[in-house]
Amino acid sequence: MVSVYAHMTPIHAEKGNLGDRMGFLIADRMLGENAYRRLGMRQKDDIGPGTVGIVGSLVAAMCATPGTVVGGGLINGAARTYSPDVDFRGVRGFLTQAVIVRDSGKHAPVIGDPGLLLSRMIPLPLRRRKPLGFIIHDVDRDEFRARYPHMEDCLVDNYAPEAEFVDQLSKYEAIASTSLHGCVFSHAYGIPVKPFVLTDKVFGGDFKFRDYYSSYGIDLGRDDLPATVEQIRAAVLACPQPTRDQVAGLQDKQRIAILDALAAANRRATGAKPVRATSGGGGSAT
Repeated sequence: MVSVYAHMTPIHAEKGNLGDRMGFLIADRMLGENAYRRLGMRQKDDIGPGTVGIVGSLVAAMCATPGTVVGGGLINGAARTYSPDVDFRGVRGFLTQAVIVRDSGKHAPVIGDPGLLLSRMIPLPLRRRKPLGFIIHDVDRDEFRARYPHMEDCLVDNYAPEAEFVDQLSKYEAIASTSLHGCVFSHAYGIPVKPFVLTDKVFGGDFKFRDYYSSYGIDLGRDDLPATVEQIRAAVLACPQPTRDQVAGLQDKQRIAILDALAAANRRATGAKPVRATSGGGGSAT
């Protein structure tokens, strides 16, 4: 049986960091909920040839294993030891790609962040929108509430169940985010977004943001979150955004790469025939 690794601890939680949970949600759609084994940080020793890591900064956790990475990234450029058996089918961005080549000689195609597939799984409700919403990383939330108490009602909860998150996201014309996947999910739905710094607590600094944006050919780091809502919204609207065609192109690459990675992992683990996407259900990542 194929295993899917996500860099999180509560592997069966229905809420929590949506960026971390996306790998499981994609596998649920492509394989079926009971057709694979979930692995998390407490099961890292179980990562084997039949394990696939799909979304998140999980390369460091998997690089010394015989598992398969498709769409994951690094958190920084530190040197690491790579297993000769680790299989890279795709990575988040060109910064991750360059570090892997430097340290292992392995080439991994850049396919962007598969969190983009959320919009192919859950449609965005149509409604009248407010000017500006905020997606704030959990480690930044106390500081956000202290600085912007009047904007707490405009928080989009990226730790809510996925359908609830999308419903909240649909209420806003533009998004300011201190979370990488806040940017990814906003791009998935064509909502203007800009990454910001609120505290120094988000692990990895600018690396993962620059890595992700590089998949569109955009060189972009984070700026400090401005003092006023008007300044924040103006900064978001002035920020470069990927085109709809760029997002769709990466989504198509991701779908193919993930299906291929799951099939290859299945063969590596058991010698069985390649896995195929399921056809039932409502929304689909395929």
